[in-house]
Amino acid sequence: MVISVSAQALPAAPLALTSLTCVHDVLTFCVPTTAGTTYQVEYADSLPPSNWTVLQTIVGDGSVITLTNKISAAPQRFFRVRAQ
Repeated sequence: MVISVSAQALPAAPLALTSLTCVHDVLTFCVPTTAGTTYQVEYADSLPPSNWTVLQTIVGDGSVITLTNKISAAPQRFFRVRAQ
């Protein structure tokens, strides 16, 4: 008898900011991650930005990570997430 076992890699989590909520002046959002992938969450106060500011760098562990950001006096803020 021959038994064959194969493993398939799980698909990578899509790059997205999810579950956005804002209570008073604190924005909370989630980032689905893939284990071993490094992510940078960045923001800019205008578009197109002259540059993006890194809010946080995280290493994925396969879970959904929750982040918070105290909203500044800027009338608007734009966020993005990048995988490295």
